[in-house]
Amino acid sequence: MSRRNLEGVIQIDAKVPPCGGFVVSKAGSYSTVTICLKGTSFLINSAEYRRARAGLKRFCFWDYFEEEYVIGGYYEFSAEITDIPRNRNEVRISYSSFRKDEFGDYNQEKTRSISLKPYEQAIVLKQLDDQCREFFGKSCEEYLADAKKRLNKYLEEDES
Repeated sequence: MSRRNLEGVIQIDAKVPPCGGFVVSKAGSYSTVTICLKGTSFLINSAEYRRARAGLKRFCFWDYFEEEYVIGGYYEFSAEITDIPRNRNEVRISYSSFRKDEFGDYNQEKTRSISLKPYEQAIVLKQLDDQCREFFGKSCEEYLADAKKRLNKYLEEDES
């Protein structure tokens, strides 16, 4: 992805506030914030490209026999910001795909992620931070700080 592609394509779903949490494992513990994203055409095209590269049928394709677009599923996108132990924030965009079956029901497939280079992560983090301030009145750092407090409280209770 290029800097030009990333600017303006990450849009927060303003109806869903960010969710803070934490991960505790043998490898370490860190806080995390998950933010729901709107399915912009850039994100959908990225997911469709990855789906086609994996040898799976795309959800949105042109059916020459019916001469119309067929939509066989949908995607849900989210951004996860983690405060990993090396004192830097890491941003990852994940998406879940839901495939429509022959009965019209949607079944969730494997959750995948779109890997971002460090400079892309910085761009996405800035966009998420600006939008969080606009829609929810708090920055991503404040959400991460709240999650870190919850993690520390959990670790203190666990030691007791």
